[in-house]
Amino acid sequence: LVSSACAGEAAAAQAFQEKDYKSAIALYSAIPEKKAEHHAAIAKSYYRDQEHEKAFRAYLQALDTASEISHTMTDEEKEHYENALALFQDHSSLS
Repeated sequence: LVSSACAGEAAAAQAFQEKDYKSAIALYSAIPEKKAEHHAAIAKSYYRDQEHEKAFRAYLQALDTASEISHTMTDEEKEHYENALALFQDHSSLS
C-alpha cells in the first residue's frame, strides 16, 4: 500500500510538471490518507486549472490536516494564496 501511494504521488507530481492539472488533481485525490502536502498540491493544481474556489477550499483542507506548519510559503505560494483568497472573498460577497 505504501509503495502504491508513493507511485501515485510520483505520477501526480509528473502530471503537474506536464501541466496536466486535471490528472494531477485526480491522482493526488486518489492517495489514501492524504497529508497536508497532498491537499496543498491539489490546491495548486486547482489554481493552475483556473478553479479558484476549489483551490481555496483545498488550501483550507491542507491547513486542517497539518499537524503543525513547519513550512514558510514561498513567494509563489503566497501569491497563489492571496489571489485565491481575493477571488473567494469576491465570490462570497456576491452570494
